Amino acid sequence: MNVISKLYAEHFSGRIGNWCRERGVEYIGHLLEDNNVHARLGCGAGHFYRALEGQDMSGLDVVLWQIVPGFDEISFSWMGGNTDSVFFHYGMTKLATSLGHIDPRKRGRTFCEIFGAYGWAEGLKLMKWLTDHMLVRGVNHFVPHAFSQKEFPDWDCPPHFYARGRNPQFRYYNLLNSYTNRLCHLFSDGQHVATAAVLYHAEAEWSGEYMLFQEPVKQLMQNQIDCDVVPADVLLTSAAPDGELTIHKEQYRCLIIPYAEALPIELVVKLTELAASGLPIVFIDALPTRVSQSVPYSQEIEQLAAQSNISVVPLVKLADTLREWGMFELATTDWQPYLRTYQYRHDQLETVMLFNEHPTGVLETSISLPGEGVWMRYDAFGNTLDLVGEGDNFVLDLRLSAYESAILLRIPAGNEASLPIRNGKARPASGAASRLVEPTEWQVSLATADKYPTFEHWGALTSLRNMSARDLLPRFSGTIKYECQIQDEAMSGPLWLDLGKVYETAEVWVNGQKAGVKLCAPYVWDISEYWKLGTNVLTIEVTNTLVKDQQDWFSKFVQQEPSGLLGPVKLIGPSVK
Repeated sequence: MNVISKLYAEHFSGRIGNWCRERGVEYIGHLLEDNNVHARLGCGAGHFYRALEGQDMSGLDVVLWQIVPGFDEISFSWMGGNTDSVFFHYGMTKLATSLGHIDPRKRGRTFCEIFGAYGWAEGLKLMKWLTDHMLVRGVNHFVPHAFSQKEFPDWDCPPHFYARGRNPQFRYYNLLNSYTNRLCHLFSDGQHVATAAVLYHAEAEWSGEYMLFQEPVKQLMQNQIDCDVVPADVLLTSAAPDGELTIHKEQYRCLIIPYAEALPIELVVKLTELAASGLPIVFIDALPTRVSQSVPYSQEIEQLAAQSNISVVPLVKLADTLREWGMFELATTDWQPYLRTYQYRHDQLETVMLFNEHPTGVLETSISLPGEGVWMRYDAFGNTLDLVGEGDNFVLDLRLSAYESAILLRIPAGNEASLPIRNGKARPASGAASRLVEPTEWQVSLATADKYPTFEHWGALTSLRNMSARDLLPRFSGTIKYECQIQDEAMSGPLWLDLGKVYETAEVWVNGQKAGVKLCAPYVWDISEYWKLGTNVLTIEVTNTLVKDQQDWFSKFVQQEPSGLLGPVKLIGPSVK
């Protein structure tokens, strides 16, 4: 395995990369990583890091329902057999972004080919979730899959963005791209911040009993402790001045070794050297019992075990142990296994991304943010800033809906005056009063993608329902318009509209004035400037995906969601009665 994977690096990606660079071209691509084949032969290249060595960016591909919200630990059947869901959620993207961080040739760049072969069941809501899943792990370049020039329908790996004018959500797709571009800009040309390095397990897998690298990574990510995955090849040339592991521009406060029965003798010697220089090294569950060269007894293992900076920790105690040692950057008041975090620093700016990966649940906690200065919340869809607090180790009360992320920016005190910070609150305060919007009826109209914005009146609803129900419109794909009148004689001050559950893209008008578009939860708009005393006209357009009309092969691997506005629809504000 050692010989073959090195030959692959030299004669495949290495040779192609050199040919390209000699001609002024950068070479990028990705491997087949599925279900841990990145460290195996067959359909794999034997060693993830060696295989991408010759490329100018790190890269990965996300297709075929590999990553599904909520299935981060539970295996399920897919077209490739049974998934290793822990790998897809906690390992695959971390492999790619770690290589982008530690390889000077990559210049901090990791790209992801994304969205392909999920079928028409995938809409902008899931695309936004997948985008945040990548961003919060360090991906900063995206290759969306794909536009098709074939006639509609093209059954080759939908969804297709334009689809010859038949994709009803395509008119909103630019909003996701703008959001992605802004955040990629924030997470480029700076410094990633991570507490730990985790050893890539390939050599251990080739030599005996082993633990997959994603197991300790999962423990760290579920406890908001960031890490990079580092191969033995890189560790062998690394150093630990002042007790911190330094690799390229990255600095790690500890090194974690997944359980391995055997490790290469040269790596064992290097680990002993790093520990002697002051680097804390944590072996999960046990020390190795031998070296890979099959020597029955190894003096090098004994010398490693004698180092005072070597610790053996059970996997389930890993995160608690690091926190006891003070090895963390962010701290929440309670355990939040679905809160993902990413820190990135520029000279005069620190960025923290917080993402709720739970498929349905609201995340509420308080989080301590490191450093002095002014903290602001950046809305990358609206391209606006709101002041949230300041001071040393500021504590933020955090509430994130399912599918929601928060981008926090720390700027040195005194520099915020020149920034375009909005006045007032961007969202309703926790516990604000609300009342239901319950019109006598909702007038409903329909428009398919090729007919929009020309609607045909469908009828009236006295209560909100799933429009894809069998007795309504189970095969309709397009935009559903809801219109109603609301009488108000008491409102004053800030006011928000909360649509509750929506499937899935929603656009709102109040009294004929456009309030904005939401691709996913929370479906909440500030409507203060549009609302008035007396009669108000509320118009809501909800656009689903093409899957109801085009029931493609890829979409059969996922449960289809409802369509339309399900509510409950509420008005929220300090003076709501």
